This record gives sequence, structure tokens and C-alpha cells, in this order.
Amino acid sequence: MNQKPDQAKGSRPVVTHDDIVDGLQALQMSGVEIVVVHSSLSAFGWVVGGASTVVAAVRSVVPTVIAPAFTHAALLLSPPEPYIPFNADTPAATWEEFREALSKTPVHRTDGPIDRNMGAVAAAFAAESDASRSPAPICGFSGVGPRAAELLAQGTAEHPLAVLQAAAAQGAWILLLGVGHWSNTTIHVAENLEHRGGYTCFARVADDPRGWTAVRNVGGTSSGFPAIEPHLTGIQRETTIGAARCLTVPAADTIRVARELIRRDPAALLTQEDRAPGGRASDAVAKRQAYLRSLPST
Repeated sequence: MNQKPDQAKGSRPVVTHDDIVDGLQALQMSGVEIVVVHSSLSAFGWVVGGASTVVAAVRSVVPTVIAPAFTHAALLLSPPEPYIPFNADTPAATWEEFREALSKTPVHRTDGPIDRNMGAVAAAFAAESDASRSPAPICGFSGVGPRAAELLAQGTAEHPLAVLQAAAAQGAWILLLGVGHWSNTTIHVAENLEHRGGYTCFARVADDPRGWTAVRNVGGTSSGFPAIEPHLTGIQRETTIGAARCLTVPAADTIRVARELIRRDPAALLTQEDRAPGGRASDAVAKRQAYLRSLPST
């Protein structure tokens, strides 16, 4: 058993493996087979043993864990053609500009380092000896446990977020450790199902003769996602571990609620700034509106 030091590191609470396990038990995680974890190590305070302690604690309670493992280092400019409507990007002006960018961009590697902004805990999950990754460039996920491989296999370049959709269909819970719903990537699944967003980006790869490939149905901005919380009352569970506010909610319910909100309002779960003309999500709203216009009138 881990022993808690007598004093915290400065003003931050000290958090042990047992503290995290106790918090997961308070969230009623025992019996859950799959979780999709988003986390902030620093939000806990000072964790004895660091990110590996969080990983070990979660794995001791839940058998299969999925975590984001995005690798934006391989991200390219969009090529100058064909034009992709509602894609919220600025393509290369010419093929020469695109090829120059291609020559300077690292090749995507499934085992490559994940982005630092995924956090130390996500990196620790990806570094586990039995961890595997989904095959999609840029928008990848790592997973550990008995059901990880079947879920990760769904994450292709055509549908990278299918990992999360498959997890939801198999009863997964979303676990937010010290982060809010702004980190809840599963809400992007609801956006794509409702024809809002679903952007296409491009990555440099080794297994395509062109040296690059399209990655479709990628999520956009998530800064407005915390607005879903009032609509999860009675579904979401909450506790505190150290200084971290920790939340859990069934992934399928999250997708269902987000879809209902988007059907009522194409700009739901987006900040006013992001959905304004020229904002980061204005193209996503336009795509949803174009889809609604395309439906047969009744």
C-alpha cells in the first residue's frame, strides 16, 4: 500500500494510488468494462508516482481503457484541390506550396510520440507495454486491456472517431479526471452523426504512393462542450480526487443528449464566438444547415 507523505508539495494536495482508486469507487466504476479517459495530471495536486500511478489505479478498477493519442506533427496543409466545402481550413494556394509543406512534415508513425497537449496520463497509457493504437493518422487513440484491439481497429482514416462510437455501443463510460467536457471527444461523434463538422484533414504517411492521405470526419473546436452539463443531470456522476473534479457519464447517453441538442439548434454546444460568421465553428454550423436544406420537405 502507498503511504501518503506527511506534507503536501507546497499548497497542493498529495494524492496516492489508493486515493485515486477510492475516487473511482465513489464514481461507481467497479463493474464498468470500458472507459474512455481524458485527464489532467496537474489537476490532482501532487500525485505520488506521477502519471503511471493514475494509469495503474484506473487499470486496477476498469479492464479496458481508451485514451486520446493524437499526433498532429504529421498534419499537412490541405491540397489546393478538390475543394472541400465547409471544411474550416485554408488550403495550399498551389501544388508547389503543398509539396513544399509535405517535404518538411514528419511522416506519421503509429508508435510515434503523442502530442504534449494530450497530457502526461494519456502519454503514460500509450506507453504501457500492452498498449496498441488505432491506425488513423493524426486523430488516433491508444488502448489497453482485453477489448482494446477490437475497438481501436475501428479507427480508420475514413472514420477515426469510430473508436469512440464503437466504445459507446459496447457500454463504455467517459471518465474525465480533472478536466471538463471541453476534453470530451465523444461529443464530436454526435456532431458527425448530425452532419455538423466532420472535417477533413491531411497527413504525411509512408503507406500511400503520394506520400499523404486524407483523414476524414475529424472533430473541430470543443470549447463550448461544457454547455452539455446541465443536460446530463441525473446521468453524470461526480467526485473529487485531491484537487481534481472528476466526472463520469455513459458514452451512449452523451452522444444521445448531444444529438438531441444539435437537432434542436445547429449551433448547440458551441460558444457564441466560435459559431459567429468567420468563427472556428461557423463552417460546422453551415454544414448542418446545408444538410437540413437537403432533406425532402414534409
